[in-house]
Amino acid sequence: MLLLACSGGSDLQPGMVEARESLEAWRRVESHLESGDLESALSSIQAALALRPQSPELWLSQGHVYAEMERFDEAIDAASQALSRRPGWPDAHFDRACWESRAGRFRRAASDLQIALDAGGSFRLSAAADSDLDPLREHPDFGGLLPEKALPAEVSSDPRSYFLGSDWTLVF
Repeated sequence: MLLLACSGGSDLQPGMVEARESLEAWRRVESHLESGDLESALSSIQAALALRPQSPELWLSQGHVYAEMERFDEAIDAASQALSRRPGWPDAHFDRACWESRAGRFRRAASDLQIALDAGGSFRLSAAADSDLDPLREHPDFGGLLPEKALPAEVSSDPRSYFLGSDWTLVF
């Protein structure tokens, strides 16, 4: 279905046209983020959300833009919007935990992080490497929740993973 939306055919149903347009806007967001143009990234993600406000992926992407701008309250709100559309989504819980940690909301960060860790996958490795969780890691009440930073690694996913599946990278 996504491939049809991206094909650009003129016989697409209205929902597919919106999906294609929001995917194109999301691509602009990623391009703006890569170039450091955060204001344009924010404008692009807001345009995409205007087309597809029910998309949890777009809400989480907006959270990433806000986090890059160090507007953590808004990033947390965007992740909450994503979770209201996809309850229990571990990616959104993990990202929100990172932003809550940066905002000093340690109890909420720990709760979200535990949900992500319980989901399995690469979240334990990500938690061990993600510097956004350092404030939580250093907190005496919650530091034991996180795996130790044993490796000087950064774990990241291909930003397209929200739409196309996960592709993980480890950089040492």
